[in-house]
Amino acid sequence: MRQPGWHDLDAGVRVLLARPRVEWPSVAAALVREAHLSDRLRKRLRRPVAGRGCGSLASEAMGWRRSRERRGCDTAYCDALVVLLTALDKWRRDPDRRR
Repeated sequence: MRQPGWHDLDAGVRVLLARPRVEWPSVAAALVREAHLSDRLRKRLRRPVAGRGCGSLASEAMGWRRSRERRGCDTAYCDALVVLLTALDKWRRDPDRRR
């Protein structure tokens, strides 16, 4: 997956905010996993693939239902950001992610 920036994190958080809290960990893990797979496919084919994005978290999030609300750093936004950062950390520490 491409190195995430603030825009990627915001897009991922908006995906989580569009769902019930109990789904956040599994949705965050799926979002990270799919962005990684899109990036691997982009690298293999040497071009982005239609419908898969470019391998960034933001491009993956654009294909998911997102919250339309513009939120500041309220409690729900910060909680969702923690869940997303935790999913990214678990993905980075996974030795099998390169496969």
